[in-house]
Amino acid sequence: MTVSSGDASRAHRWHVLRVCCALSAIAALLLSACERPATEAVADAPPPQVRDSAGVRIVSAGFSRDEISADEALTVGDTLLDGAIPATEAVVGVLSMQPLADSSLVLFSASEPLLLRFTSFGQNASADTLGAPGTSAGAYSSRATLLPFHPDTLLLWDADAARLTRVTARGIGEAVTLEYDPRRLATVSGAWLDGTPIAVTVALPGEQGAGVSRAPMALLRFTPDGVFRDTLLHMRGPERAVVLGRSQGEPGVPVRVANIPLGRTTLWTVGRDNVLVLDTEACHIARHDTTGAITFRLDFHCSIEAVTEEDRVRFTAEVLASARSRSDSAVRRRIASEASFPPAKSTASGLLTDQWDRIWLRLPVAGLSDDWVWWVFDSDGMPLTRLRLGRRWRIAAVRERDFIAVEADRDDAPPIVVRMALPAVLRHSP
Repeated sequence: MTVSSGDASRAHRWHVLRVCCALSAIAALLLSACERPATEAVADAPPPQVRDSAGVRIVSAGFSRDEISADEALTVGDTLLDGAIPATEAVVGVLSMQPLADSSLVLFSASEPLLLRFTSFGQNASADTLGAPGTSAGAYSSRATLLPFHPDTLLLWDADAARLTRVTARGIGEAVTLEYDPRRLATVSGAWLDGTPIAVTVALPGEQGAGVSRAPMALLRFTPDGVFRDTLLHMRGPERAVVLGRSQGEPGVPVRVANIPLGRTTLWTVGRDNVLVLDTEACHIARHDTTGAITFRLDFHCSIEAVTEEDRVRFTAEVLASARSRSDSAVRRRIASEASFPPAKSTASGLLTDQWDRIWLRLPVAGLSDDWVWWVFDSDGMPLTRLRLGRRWRIAAVRERDFIAVEADRDDAPPIVVRMALPAVLRHSP
């Protein structure tokens, strides 16, 4: 086989080009090695930002250090309430009004059967009853719940009457009735600052089908006066086990439906004019604007781990910890003992937002005695800090320079309410 002079020339040029590229790569590696010593400490760096094909800004979240330093551990500053509420009651809401002072804090508790009471702190501390159970205006049913809305306002959602009412330290305001099929209205998650209620609907068991799968869900948007406006977005809800059978002669009817503890699900929280949605299986948080469109996505690592016997014990403890009364505790204990667990669980366990639209992501704990770990990001998804909070505390209200925490309510002890200082990076001037 003969090689022409033209072929030889092209081969020589190709060889020279490969050598030049290799030398350039070696030079680049040597230069980068000289610029950053191997022993240099790696600090928390702003995450990279990219855009996907739809133009959504994607932030890769996380912190470069795995360990929690001592200054990231939260400690009790002072105790605001200890033993003043009977053991049969539970703290269900906190108002934190301006200006910042103890007297601006109003605590709502609930007894069994449901009766809301509030206690204000300060020199002229008082306790009073808020409304009463019933169906008339200003009353509420036993299934009513309190939701955060504004530092000086809570929302009282009465599922039985489909009523949403603003609650302040002055009492219960005018109610708004949401115009929607009550069978399909699962709950109300909150409202935007312009008064737009955000509700949730979940597919009926017969629509989901038999077996274990994630129930279809949707967030609904209403006008401030309660008229249904549209579906804001669709989501995948909690894993449910649906068993079909025969009921009153009709086959294929759901005869047993149960949520799967520790199963894959979607968490969401309502911000000032947006909604944060966390899919514990996909491991990302998406912020949706007032049209339902995604404005950015916060990606983070959350492995899927096997469910252990300790997980089952922890689940039962957490179910009992949020009981409102002794009778409620007995019901919860039975539910926990009958629960069916999946083979695997997600490692993202909580989602909050505050009045500055910061994102609070709670990671799971490895053991029953381990502290909670919270990752806090600003409204754009940039990491701010990590916090370590004792397992017995739950966050009730985030304020400018501190936050209010409530000891996990137990059926044998009165609730304890404390104040904890926020780290400097999270503080706002009053």
